Amino acid sequence: MAKATIGQERIEKRVAKILGDFGVDSPPIPVERIARKLGAAVRKEPYEGDLSGVLYRRAGECVIGVNNNDNGLRQRFTVAHEIGHLVLHDGSIYIDRKYAGELAKPAETESGKRFFRDKVSSMATDPHEIEANRFAAALLMPQDLLFADIEKRSISVPIRSLTDIKPLASRYRVSLEAMVFRLINLGVPVETA
Repeated sequence: MAKATIGQERIEKRVAKILGDFGVDSPPIPVERIARKLGAAVRKEPYEGDLSGVLYRRAGECVIGVNNNDNGLRQRFTVAHEIGHLVLHDGSIYIDRKYAGELAKPAETESGKRFFRDKVSSMATDPHEIEANRFAAALLMPQDLLFADIEKRSISVPIRSLTDIKPLASRYRVSLEAMVFRLINLGVPVETA
């Protein structure tokens, strides 16, 4: 299995800088506004199959495409994931192999590279996908804000109930599953059955 090349600490610092630069200091994180401030247009349209999102850059144009058939929480994660590709992976197009069309022509990219997101990439084996997923989690659930909320809400650690996590997931506008994974990845013991 390939390893991610950008460490989690570097991703966390990159996210903190973006949030600081754009004056974001409370959840939910306005991912579409951040995308626009980073120079990416966000376009939502229905995609067939399992495609959730696309990042496309060419000749000064940057577009994040989002499948508007997905639920709102998934769409937020998709935008954050594509922002991850935007700030971490230069000169590339990230698309599902089923969505070829005009976006898939490598000669039209700065670096001539194409990266296709498919069922294999969602299994956390592709370094770029791992990094973009980590970035998305860090952007949607910034560790400093999350730790402050846990303390403010007097949530006991280890967390033993999903009831304690649901308000956090709602506040950050992420799925319960995403919040559980983020907490675990931040070293917060979660011992729910």
